[in-house]
Amino acid sequence: MQPFRIVLASMLLWCAVVCRVQGGALVQPKILEPAEGVFAKGKRSQILVGANLQKTAPQVVSALKPLIAWLGGAKKATPPQSLPDTPYLLVGLTTDHTALQQLRDGWNTKLPMNGLGEEGYLLDITPQHIHLTAERPAGVLYGILYLLSQLESKAYEVGIPAVKLADWATLRWRGMHLLVNGRQDIPALEQLIKEY
Repeated sequence: MQPFRIVLASMLLWCAVVCRVQGGALVQPKILEPAEGVFAKGKRSQILVGANLQKTAPQVVSALKPLIAWLGGAKKATPPQSLPDTPYLLVGLTTDHTALQQLRDGWNTKLPMNGLGEEGYLLDITPQHIHLTAERPAGVLYGILYLLSQLESKAYEVGIPAVKLADWATLRWRGMHLLVNGRQDIPALEQLIKEY
């Protein structure tokens, strides 16, 4: 059963990549509250990454590279207790910083009873900061992917619109349907399984 789940997860990842490349939207966040303003990239922007996230999921932290490039080569640092006055991006698990805990606490009444789960994330974008948090590293990754999808649009070359959003997986396992028309499609399906 485990290899079957790995194959399905791989196919879903492939679909996500194809949809992103083709400009399609995978899902809309469960909760989306637009706000006033835009987080504009600035020369003094910083990226602050929580220590717990850095220790437990360095591969998720490496997914920040496109955001670092968009911010003009901003340096990654561990967040200080007192956050900076200049624009910054704070990314981490809910246990990484009090600002991230406060973001989580502010959403408590709107979230599922069992929390965000493995893949859920919270995002708060204002003109001064971007706070991205999750209970697990996979959630942070999905939040980063959401931010990257916003940067792909030409409309956001100047900045990312201010918004508060929350998203989580409704189902623990996600399925996908592949249409195989006949034997001629089997080699392509095998290649898809091997590559992804």
